[in-house]
Amino acid sequence: MLKISRIFLIALCTSIVTSLAIGQDRPLQIAGKAASVALAYHQGKSHPADSSMVIVDSTKLLLEIDGPKGILLDKKYFIINYDTAYKIPHWVAYYITEKDLEGTAKRKNDYRVDALLPLNAQSKPEDYRKSGYDRGHNAPADDFKRNKEAMTATFLMSNMSPQTSALNSGIWRILEERVQNLVENYGKAWIITGNIFMRADSQLEKPSEFIGKGRVAVPTHCFKAILTQKEDGTYDMYAFLMPNLIEPKQKHTKGLADNWTRKYSLTVDRLEQITGFDFFPKLDDSLENSLERKIPDDLPVK
Repeated sequence: MLKISRIFLIALCTSIVTSLAIGQDRPLQIAGKAASVALAYHQGKSHPADSSMVIVDSTKLLLEIDGPKGILLDKKYFIINYDTAYKIPHWVAYYITEKDLEGTAKRKNDYRVDALLPLNAQSKPEDYRKSGYDRGHNAPADDFKRNKEAMTATFLMSNMSPQTSALNSGIWRILEERVQNLVENYGKAWIITGNIFMRADSQLEKPSEFIGKGRVAVPTHCFKAILTQKEDGTYDMYAFLMPNLIEPKQKHTKGLADNWTRKYSLTVDRLEQITGFDFFPKLDDSLENSLERKIPDDLPVK
């Protein structure tokens, strides 16, 4: 597990300037890059403004993420940690159950500016036009078919990052399907999807490519960290890190999908080392350390 000094965090963090009420579609401004913010869902309750906010999901499992923070946007069904400088999410996170996948809400493709962001931090649909990149969902639309409100929330531009078509329509789409398989098999999961800028030696760097008049940064890699829970209460963790330049699209076959998703799997511990985030630290330390250091053998497919 990535260790971060709490004393150091307290020294660096300034106060959070507004409180969060889940279900209210508004931003939570975090001052300080090392601020610590917890997440998942606790419907209908407010929380005091401090540097260790706790948003609890329906299973009461505390899921906190340490690492760089921008503006936190509560979209009711998912949380966006938005990088205002580069105009893409640091990460998007949500709790999901098998029942949540049963909806029938249709895609409207209503891509639109997130008006809750400052004007100089907004990305726009036109930034992506003729850029060579797709508007890649971080919270995928297919995970939010439970109702129209949830579906349309995924088309806010604050939920997008530039992805190559080969990634977005290829192995990334396959990975999203595999994650749904995990949810169906386990029953519930906590999913964190994000973007980084990384050199070939796995060191983080500043972005080198931008698109549109708004200069939206193009990530070099996209990642997922996933915590699943079985009916018997046991957990598994999965992590994936995929480059934003990927093999050409090929015929979608079970064997190919398995090979590609496994090729880009890694331990959560390694993903933490690369990204600088600390995922799921509110789990019992012995359990967390055990889960973070292994890659589960099962990657359900249908």
